[in-house]
Amino acid sequence: PAHCGDCTTDCGDLFCLDGRCASDCGERAECSGACVDLSTHPTNCGACANACGTGSSCVGGQCQCGDTTVSLANHIQPIFTASCASNGCHDGNNRPGGPGGGGATNLDLSAGNALQSLLDTTTPCGPVLVAGDPDSSILIGKLNGTELCMGSLMPKGNGSLTTEQIHLIATWVCQGAASN
Repeated sequence: PAHCGDCTTDCGDLFCLDGRCASDCGERAECSGACVDLSTHPTNCGACANACGTGSSCVGGQCQCGDTTVSLANHIQPIFTASCASNGCHDGNNRPGGPGGGGATNLDLSAGNALQSLLDTTTPCGPVLVAGDPDSSILIGKLNGTELCMGSLMPKGNGSLTTEQIHLIATWVCQGAASN
């Protein structure tokens, strides 16, 4: 409302609707002083303050886990192979911490082992992967740099993943982390 339609128009106590000051939100809902479309708004999906989780979007007023099915074999494993199961990291042979190490240091993200290793590995902070719940999965926090109760942003040394790659992994987790 302080910059409605341009940098200088302040609506004061009115709402900013489609770049114009208005006395009400019309067909849209008023959520915390803003006019929003409850059918598509990611933090007001279907109702005010109903935020869609990581890897999901608001479609028709409901949070959904992506428009297309994300495949472990075709979409996720290539990311793990190139960025995580390389350079002596989570590759199943020379994992950080060595054989018998604990927590996520034993995480094996090599082809054929990644899903079971993700499901079986727990850290002092919680499970690495909670199928269907990216926001409770340490994996997503480690990839996007949030919820780092131990350790650091991953992958180390290979540069961080792109926003698109992280979103793809989060969508896969949201869709149930299928072995497809």
